[in-house]
Amino acid sequence: MPSKRSPAPIWPNAGTASGSSIPTGVSARRRSRRPSMALINHLGEELPDRWLYPQQPETDAMPAPYTVVPAEALQGLERLPPDARPAGVLLRPEQSADLIALLLDELDVVVVLFEKFRDGRGFTIAHALRNKHRFMGDVRAIGHLLPDQLPLLRQCGFTSIVTPAEHPPARWRNGNAAQDQSVQAKPLLQRLMNNRSSDHGA
Repeated sequence: MPSKRSPAPIWPNAGTASGSSIPTGVSARRRSRRPSMALINHLGEELPDRWLYPQQPETDAMPAPYTVVPAEALQGLERLPPDARPAGVLLRPEQSADLIALLLDELDVVVVLFEKFRDGRGFTIAHALRNKHRFMGDVRAIGHLLPDQLPLLRQCGFTSIVTPAEHPPARWRNGNAAQDQSVQAKPLLQRLMNNRSSDHGA
């Protein structure tokens, strides 16, 4: 069978990962994640993380407990398998929250990928999940993120963040203490939304 070109990994530096990186397939039997890729909540506090994240969009991935599968893998499903909970899905920036709307009541976490620092589409997805679809589960950000974006992430409905290796949890905690979200978040949100169209073709 001819090989296909693999899409870019879903988080920074994943392409150079060693044996300690997160498994590339959701069928991996054991979980191994880089210590530097920590999970924090919307206040910058570190949390334990039991979830597996796909490095590539595997359309044939099967939902399984504590496993985040690409949204493509859920297309055509009306319900998740009964043994798949807790269940998670990954949305890429070019995808809409509408894609998983029918399954939101069965999902525990929706992971939103940020492929670029200046791409505002991830914020739009989170806003739609909370305000249009009334999703009450965990909305999690992953990818190219900066600590000074924490107030904006929180404002748009994110409740957790997988921190990039170059920005450990301590930086997010310090940034949370120093920032005034009521002053900074709205202008930044507007700039990111304005950049959305121009960055899409970059």
